[in-house]
Amino acid sequence: MIKYPSSIVIGDAIQPVSSNEFDSSFNSQTSFDSKSYTKSRQKSVFAKLEHFYNVDNMIEILYLLPELKHIDSFPPHIHVIVGSTLFKSGMTLEGLREVGVAIDMERDRSVRADHISLMGTMLARLGKMDDAMTCFGDYFDDVRNSNGDVGEIKQKVRGFQDELARIGAGLEYVIFCDLRLKVFTNISRIIPSFPSLEQQILNFKDVHKIFPMGSFTYDYSHIVKIISDVKQRLETWDYTKKKGDQSDNSVILSLSTAILILGRVEIYYSMLAIEPLILRHIEAFVPPTQQHTRTYSLFKKKPELPTIPYEVKIAQRKTVIGFLALLNHDYSRAVQEFTNSIELLDPQDSMCDQVKCWLIQCKCMMETNPKNRLAAIMDIFEDRPHPKIYIALGDCYRDLAGEESTSITILEPNKIVIGKQFLCSHLEEAIFNYINTVVSMQQDDPAVAKIYDYIVLYLLLHGGIQYHAFAFFLQLRDYFHVISQYNHLHLSNDDSTYTNFFEIADQFVQDSKLLTGDFWRPKAINLLPQVFLAEDDKLLVMKGKYGVATTTKFKTVNSFYIVPVDHEPLISSIALLESKILTSRTLVDLFWRGYSGDLPSHIQQYYIQHLAF
Repeated sequence: MIKYPSSIVIGDAIQPVSSNEFDSSFNSQTSFDSKSYTKSRQKSVFAKLEHFYNVDNMIEILYLLPELKHIDSFPPHIHVIVGSTLFKSGMTLEGLREVGVAIDMERDRSVRADHISLMGTMLARLGKMDDAMTCFGDYFDDVRNSNGDVGEIKQKVRGFQDELARIGAGLEYVIFCDLRLKVFTNISRIIPSFPSLEQQILNFKDVHKIFPMGSFTYDYSHIVKIISDVKQRLETWDYTKKKGDQSDNSVILSLSTAILILGRVEIYYSMLAIEPLILRHIEAFVPPTQQHTRTYSLFKKKPELPTIPYEVKIAQRKTVIGFLALLNHDYSRAVQEFTNSIELLDPQDSMCDQVKCWLIQCKCMMETNPKNRLAAIMDIFEDRPHPKIYIALGDCYRDLAGEESTSITILEPNKIVIGKQFLCSHLEEAIFNYINTVVSMQQDDPAVAKIYDYIVLYLLLHGGIQYHAFAFFLQLRDYFHVISQYNHLHLSNDDSTYTNFFEIADQFVQDSKLLTGDFWRPKAINLLPQVFLAEDDKLLVMKGKYGVATTTKFKTVNSFYIVPVDHEPLISSIALLESKILTSRTLVDLFWRGYSGDLPSHIQQYYIQHLAF
């Protein structure tokens, strides 16, 4: 049987359900936001998704995705609609995951077989013919046991087999049928590449979609709109008539406004296409020398000051020039321009901190040594970092933890593996900054899920984290991974996955359920054991309760467990155990006090039962 993607949904874990039975179980579903989402509204959303799927309107389906965040769970065929739409849009991994959820949920064998055939078709389109043939085996098992007409079963099996054969032979188009919706859909042989953030926004813009003000999607669509508007203005600008109009600062103001939103660099790449026009405009419209003039009225009114001070106008120009240098990877020039801009600005001006964020990004790109990167960040922001800088701080401490790690040797039956034990103090700082990152991010930021990956991974490698604290952050990770599927915008997931991360995480969750008594007492049995990282990206766990090993030589015993070769005793002083408990409490409290969004009831209940101090 093929290992289908995880069947986690918003709220409690999925229970298998037939598509035909789903409506009868709707009333029993509850979540943090479902009270405001009536049953009729949920059905309306489903009906719209089905309609747009039937007419092959992918953009309308993608625009409706955030509506699904407010619904606990939905029938399998909705996951199929979302999955096939994401897949055809170039978001192949996300599409496979959604169809996998539908397969896990569906109890009707005949319908489940249709979902498996869709999964097989998708995998074949990606060139994964071995996995596609595994789907064919699962498909055959389901249709054979579906109590259908023998002749019809043979026809369906032969049809799926022929379909996979045609894909393998390079046929340009294949038609598959989703019997649940009674609709045929074409999947092109040429799957589009993962769309850039800009392309995703432009797709919505083409059909005049708008987004909630203050959201990640709104900010990024605003950036795209500003750059597009500036492009049109510069392409039609009459320099012969406006050369002497030095008062016009609107183009530079617009560009600096977009830059100071502090989006991901990729959303600004279209500026490079108009770079010559921007630079020409900057050269042609140098603001006049500063004039300290004030206009007074005979009436008792406050003096009218210039709208934008001279220094700010110059700083805006330097910021734009520096940002163009950043886009061209000329980080030295960018640092120079950003530094000059900062020197012109009032330190209390928000623009000053925003330019500092870009300055830090350039310095981090220029410097590979994490100590030097960290020193640069601290020098620029001192003791009040901008929220956008927390992730840079987290990355610095993460890299330091690896750079100053202890090398270990693991004896396996047929080979010797080298691994490392990360420095806990640096990992703790990394986790601290990653938590500060997620609590300050916009809820629809597609990068949120990746930061939660970092948090739970480094909690593991830290070692000695209280079991329930780890399980809490793992639940957060799973939840935000699910709802990120239903954002308007998506990011490509190109990070490598540690081969046995989920196996170990699941084991620790099971271990947490065995804790009895006061599980927050400073006892080694209440803490995660020490975890190491092997050179093949495999995680290894020191067998037994938590303790710091006094040796660097280990041997494997089974699965992912290792033990010291010389069986030296582990160090577990009361002071050490108390510090681990304090660290666990601090990290949980940092998230709980800092996070201002909604959480599903099962996570809130877990916190109350196990973590409310």
